Formats: sequence, C-alpha cells, structure tokens
Amino acid sequence: MVERRKSAITGAQIRAARGLLNLTAEALADETKLSLKTIRRAEQEHGQVQINAANAERIVSVLEACGVNFIPLGEGGVGVRLRLNPPPQFRTSTVRRSANKSTAKSRGSERKP
Repeated sequence: MVERRKSAITGAQIRAARGLLNLTAEALADETKLSLKTIRRAEQEHGQVQINAANAERIVSVLEACGVNFIPLGEGGVGVRLRLNPPPQFRTSTVRRSANKSTAKSRGSERKP
C-alpha cells in the first residue's frame, strides 16, 4: 500500500468525497471549523490543494471520519470511495445531520406535480 500524506489531496477528491456523503460545502466548513472560502478555494484546485497542510489535514480527517477513503496516486490514479462499514460516528455525526438538513430544505422547495 502506498503511504499518502494527508495534505497531498486534490480539489476533485474533496468535491467527490462531499458528493458521496451528500454533504454541502457549508456543512464541511462548519465541521472542520474552516471558512467556506477555504473549502471553496481547495475544491477549485485541479491538482494538489494549495492550502496549508494543517487545513488540508482537517478536511481529510473529517471526511475520513464520515467513512470516506482517499485513494492515492500510486493505486492507478487519485480518487475516493466509501468504506463498506463506516464507523459508528458516521451514522450519528453532526456532519451527516447537517447534510440531511440541507437536503431536506432543498427537497421542500421542489415543486410537486
């Protein structure tokens, strides 16, 4: 297995991880205690994120705690995937509840036929 420094992630990996978790950028910012601007800036990077290593590690740690595995370059290309058995805190995490609230709000605004 190839070791990966937590700060060696790409913007696409962060966006993909949020997508797998149905998590808004705002909810990720809240959970990591980083600004929304920092999250957006990191996600806009086409390659490795250009934010400080401590902030990148915070983002990765939160997403990993929610059940995301980051796939490093040495395994055929970078990517993300959900663990088969996410940790218990994934099911009850504040991140997950924040994502559900955001989803519920957007569903409520949809038109019914």
